[in-house]
Amino acid sequence: INHIRHINPNAVILLCAPTGRAAKRMSESTGMDAETIHKMCGLKPYKTEEFNDKQNVLPITADFVICDEFSMVSADLAATLINAMKRGTRFIIVGDEHQLPSIEPGNVLHDLIASGKFPVYSTCRIPTIPAINVRYSGFRIYWKHPYVRLHSM
Repeated sequence: INHIRHINPNAVILLCAPTGRAAKRMSESTGMDAETIHKMCGLKPYKTEEFNDKQNVLPITADFVICDEFSMVSADLAATLINAMKRGTRFIIVGDEHQLPSIEPGNVLHDLIASGKFPVYSTCRIPTIPAINVRYSGFRIYWKHPYVRLHSM
């Protein structure tokens, strides 16, 4: 986030996660607001008639969307989130494909990594700290931690 702000101080960055607990942890570790994917997209709780009404998904107009714990995101929820983003939004996915999978159909993070179509970076020394890579205006931006070395997979 700091690297994105350094290159583009006016960038609109939104943080999200599939669960309230993950969103809260993301807020605590970044000092920024984070919300669930459902809330970001305007999806209602299961008990309401409007739940998953794809016609009423809120548009996401941020420059960057960073989603943590992506291994828990189902195919349907990932599609809803991605389709809600404006064209040109940079989507940064953070997660561990070996952690909890989605309880709904789809293993999106694993499938994205296995496709070989996207740059993937992992931590080598502290497996619980995610690594982020995004291309922005020709620069490669890496989220860094003083105890983490990044390597391409």
